[in-house]
Amino acid sequence: MYEPEAVLGKPSRGNGMNEQTPKIIGTPVLFEKQKDTLRRARAPIHILLVDDDPVTQALIKNLVKGDYCITICNNVYSAVSEYIRIAPDIVFLDIALGDSQYSGFDVLHTMHMHDSAANVIMISSNGNAHNIARATREGAYGFIAKPFEATRIISYVKECERMKAGDYGY
Repeated sequence: MYEPEAVLGKPSRGNGMNEQTPKIIGTPVLFEKQKDTLRRARAPIHILLVDDDPVTQALIKNLVKGDYCITICNNVYSAVSEYIRIAPDIVFLDIALGDSQYSGFDVLHTMHMHDSAANVIMISSNGNAHNIARATREGAYGFIAKPFEATRIISYVKECERMKAGDYGY
């Protein structure tokens, strides 16, 4: 797995949750047309789950197993490299990933820099208005607060399926 050493942008101090400009996590580059072709050609929906909590990982994996393909990452570097490698149809991305330098907002920003069609749903145990507004402002498609109801996860995945079937948004 590719773990970049060079990071563009000025690292933030503390837990990565401050309001500084999001940083871009260095990665190899793929082309938009390749991602679009891959997404349209494959079935079922490919999900990328980025969360460092094993309980959340197990809950979401059990909700979608058998019906969808899911890849699970627990850190910022694997999240970005797996996003680029598989070009998922939908991403569930935790804000607090246990990294002192980067947050889920940095991952979101990096995904959007590589892919303007990134379909990212932020998840967090801190579902305050500030986090929800920031996620929306920075390009997240949605927000789910922990603890979450299974129906919220499934509804976002089903909506992604409908979007893909109608070929709008991709």
